Amino acid sequence: EIKSKTHKINKALFKERRDKSLSKMPDLEFVSGDPGEEIMVRHTCGHEFSIGPFSAEKSIENRGLRLCPQCHPRTSKPEAILVEHLKKNSVSFELHNRDLIKPYELDIVFPEKKLAIEVNGIYWHQESSRALPLLTKFEMAEAVGYRVLHFWDFEIIDKEEIVQKLIFSNLGLSPKCSVLDCEFKEISTKEAKSFLEKNHLQGYVKGAARFGLTYKGELKACAVFTKSKIDKGIYVLSRFASDGTTIEGGLSRIASEFKIKFKDIKLVSYVDLRYTNVDEYLENGWILEGQTAPLQFWYYTKLKRILSKEISLEKTNIFK
Repeated sequence: EIKSKTHKINKALFKERRDKSLSKMPDLEFVSGDPGEEIMVRHTCGHEFSIGPFSAEKSIENRGLRLCPQCHPRTSKPEAILVEHLKKNSVSFELHNRDLIKPYELDIVFPEKKLAIEVNGIYWHQESSRALPLLTKFEMAEAVGYRVLHFWDFEIIDKEEIVQKLIFSNLGLSPKCSVLDCEFKEISTKEAKSFLEKNHLQGYVKGAARFGLTYKGELKACAVFTKSKIDKGIYVLSRFASDGTTIEGGLSRIASEFKIKFKDIKLVSYVDLRYTNVDEYLENGWILEGQTAPLQFWYYTKLKRILSKEISLEKTNIFK
């Protein structure tokens, strides 16, 4: 009798909590479910899905009413940051697209621009992870005419504004100006460091030369050139960034000024395909000489920074 009575109390408690949770969500209708098991609910859109017996209440507190997997896809914190920014600027997009590179998913897709964004969790893509390699998605999307921007979750959280500028630049939505309206000048280490820490995902790097483009007295773009450790006759364009403004002809002007100052020096650069369109370089007179394999890196979570990157032999030998 006690066992039977206890069962009735648990069942009543289950029903009470279930009904309380569902009463707060008019979009959901109870379908089936027994005490201690997941319950099946139906959304007004017609989709049916299961949730834990008491998770509906938590879902309201933590995720609002994003309960239908198809109507209200769940998003991670970094994804939510990007989505909020895109909506705020009235940019149309699709979330969690599973049609372009079946059976895999692309986090954010811009069909009109043939562009997609992948938000990669550092935890899920560590060396021991079995997650799909980032390059695989990149190549699959490229095969169907899409370019994919890849950002790490810590980049979005720690350098949100820089990531947003890169996304808008790739979407062609950044403010624009002509290089003809800009003034070229050599800039100090202090100026370059301050600018790049605010506008480049990798921050500042020490260099042998630092050039800038200004518009109405304000620094709009910055480039830092470093000496190659392999060949004294080679300089590397190690950093190039703008403040979010697309300067038409800016990269070409910077390279031209470099060739004037360093006449007998070969200039090379490495393009990070995660967020940079190599076509921009090719259109400005650069020649593609090779492609390196993806590099590994070590990220220290407590300091919130990359400690070191793997030095690739392919990278050092690519121009030999």
